[in-house]
Amino acid sequence: MIAVIGGGLAGTALAKLLAEKKLNFDWYRDKTPSASHISSGILNPVTGRRYASSWRYDELIAAATVFYGEFLKPVRLEKHFTPYKEESSMDNIIRGKENYLSKINEHWLEVKASYQLQTGAFIDYYTDLLSEKHAVIHQAFNHGDLLPDGNAWTYRGLIYSQVLFAEGIFVRNNPFFNYIDFQPNRGEALLLDIYANKPEVVKKYGKFICPFGEQFWVGSSFDKVDFQVPLTTEKTKQDLIQALPNLIEGTDYKILDHQGALRSTTFDRRPIIGEHPQHKGLFIFNGFGTKGASLIPWCAGQLFSTISDSKDLYHEISILRLS
Repeated sequence: MIAVIGGGLAGTALAKLLAEKKLNFDWYRDKTPSASHISSGILNPVTGRRYASSWRYDELIAAATVFYGEFLKPVRLEKHFTPYKEESSMDNIIRGKENYLSKINEHWLEVKASYQLQTGAFIDYYTDLLSEKHAVIHQAFNHGDLLPDGNAWTYRGLIYSQVLFAEGIFVRNNPFFNYIDFQPNRGEALLLDIYANKPEVVKKYGKFICPFGEQFWVGSSFDKVDFQVPLTTEKTKQDLIQALPNLIEGTDYKILDHQGALRSTTFDRRPIIGEHPQHKGLFIFNGFGTKGASLIPWCAGQLFSTISDSKDLYHEISILRLS
């Protein structure tokens, strides 16, 4: 028996994969909001003002397309071109990345091979589906009740051969893995009703706008913060509001909500995955930052190969790189 700890996208993905492998598991997920629940779900092959190629994007998107199925849709993504230095030009940025970038006009680029995950719908669907055959336990996991028992672990009378922690930033409360320096990064977004001139494409002009269910999502911010901070700030709300004229036409809209969450980020912007160096059977699956939607399916497969077949993880994502 395996235990999965965490109710965000990472925990959901692990539970889905274990179910597909026909393995028995319990899934512990409380109602604490995670960064996944307010994520735009955008996957795209470039990152930052330098339009650098996203790490292993072709592999990641191939895994994501299969894993997410109907919950992942291709989108047209248009980005306003802002050079990162005066001498950089759009043509130079595109050169060598023609599979991913094309020029719309002197001010806008299309980012091809972009997708959007319906993150909330995916999590809700698999929570309900897996509840039919596996134990989905809607309560907080008490780490103090997890005790070693020979080659296994016991938790409130249950025995687990492996425990997989996918807790996001709340891993900081985990006594087994809180030695890892996961940094909180606050992201804030607005949820809008737009009544006229609804955007037909995903756009980025400083901030993103994209569909979010029946509404539209505008975000996000990337603030390095302490763990105990408010999840939303008036300053960032005003920054997002000021970005709206570049993203939508007119003012025929209503702000429905201002949301915030803490992402779990790492020193080198790569996830940290693998077995605890001292506590055998305890695994970490964390640190996905803003790229969780694209990274998680492929990384879940990597973790499963480690658990089931003892395959070495790629060093870039392995917990062993911290040694």
